Amino acid sequence: MDDAQLIREDTLHEIRLLAEANLQGPPLLGVVLSALPELKDRLLAPQLFSLWRRISPRVTLTGLLREEVAPFLAHLLGKEAAARFTPEALAMIFERARGVPQGAAPGTHSPRRRGRGARRHR
Repeated sequence: MDDAQLIREDTLHEIRLLAEANLQGPPLLGVVLSALPELKDRLLAPQLFSLWRRISPRVTLTGLLREEVAPFLAHLLGKEAAARFTPEALAMIFERARGVPQGAAPGTHSPRRRGRGARRHR
């Protein structure tokens, strides 16, 4: 589940109940939660701590580093296109992205950049 930090507390309790079902055999349900760091704070609270104990392994991604912007753009756009960015442009992209890779990807920071025929997926 992406954006898991937005999941309501009662839904998180239901996920815990499903994860605890049939503890004698293999797990019946596997859940992957992808979220901003605030989910960790919520799960460490006493009312959700039992769910926190059942989550493993835990991976925490750090933000995009300044020296990672150019390789990220080369991966995303191709080496030739990424080579067009000046060091000043890369610095500006880094500052505006604030460590979030999506913020460094051209065209993803503003919904106005979509084509007129683009549809929103629900």
